[in-house]
Parts: sequence; C-alpha cells; structure tokens
Amino acid sequence: MFGIIYGNIFSGIEDFMKCLIFIVPFIIVILFYARRYNLSISKAHILGDLIFVYLIVFMLEFTTISSLARILYIGIEIRPETFNFIPFNSITTDMFSYVTNIILFLPFGLLCPILWENQRTIKKVTFAGFIFSLTIETSQIFSMRVTDVDDLFMNTIGVAIGYLLFIIIKKISIIKNGLILAKNNNFPFVLKHEVWFLIYIVFAFEFLLLPYL
Repeated sequence: MFGIIYGNIFSGIEDFMKCLIFIVPFIIVILFYARRYNLSISKAHILGDLIFVYLIVFMLEFTTISSLARILYIGIEIRPETFNFIPFNSITTDMFSYVTNIILFLPFGLLCPILWENQRTIKKVTFAGFIFSLTIETSQIFSMRVTDVDDLFMNTIGVAIGYLLFIIIKKISIIKNGLILAKNNNFPFVLKHEVWFLIYIVFAFEFLLLPYL
C-alpha cells in the first residue's frame, strides 16, 4: 500500500503540472474579479489554492477514477458485483481500506476551512466532501471498480475528522489568517464558490483530457 501511495505522490505531481494549464487561467480570472470588486486575495491564499488542487489530483489518482477515453475505448459495462450498498459489509475482512479512506479525505476537511471562511462549519465541509466522494464513486461505475457505500461513509468521516483537526489547530493559533479567503457579501459567484470550481476543474481535466496528454 505504501508503494502505491509513494507512486501516486509522484504521478500526482506530473498530473498537477499538466492541470495547471487550466488552473492558472482560473486563478487569473479570480484575480481579475477581485480587482474589479476592490477585493484583496493574498499570495498565501493562491499558494493554498495550488496545494488544494494538488490534493484533489492526488485523491483522484489514488481512487483511480474513470475517464472518457476509457469509456469510449472499452464501452460501458455495468455489473451488479461492482456495487456494494450494504453498510460495513467487509469491515471485518478489509479494515485497512476503511482506515485508508478516512485518511485520504482527512486533508480535504482540514484545508477547506483554512482556505475559505464560508467553509468554516462542519456541515458545509462534510457536505463538500460527501459530494466530492459521491462524484468519485459514481465515476467508478464506468471503470469496473467497486462503487461502495462504505467508501462514501468513510470518506465523509475523514472530512469531518479533518475539520475537527482544524478546530484544534485554530485554538492553538498555528493557522495564519493570510491563507483564508474571507467571506464577503460582495463576492461575485466565481469567488463565493471557488472551492467547487477548483474541485470540478480538476475532475473535468482528469476525466476528459488527461489520457490524451
């Protein structure tokens, strides 16, 4: 397992560099909107955005999502055995995968509230993590991997633990406010929902274009 993680770290760096083709223009757009609305976005927050993008790339690499190229080449073949809708069906035989899924999504729950003030409630962070995890599980329908309700549960728990870790770190004042994109009622749509744009720009890149690059 550690060999897989090690390999994904380096393949994730390569894919992250390719993904910058689309992320850099998006960052230029948000800086343009910030200037237009007389808003300030720190360099530290932009750096945080890039770290978050790498995290999403790594998570998608690790979970092996499907791609349009694979679907077009192999076709769509959905088999009942690739679904598990029974909660904790294999917890006694594959506990390691449960722990891995929690750890994988923990940084997501930590970074979201660090970078975005509008993600500083456990409800919003876990919802974002749940939707992202659901997107991954849905895409795996087309890659012949198991679409597992347990993965969805464990990923969401990982996000919640990450958020609780943020609360603990915040209380001992390690987190610096320079990273955060402070909530502002005057924010345009693209800034209010920056976290979602970053997640799904990366997902669309990996699903639609990465196999061709």
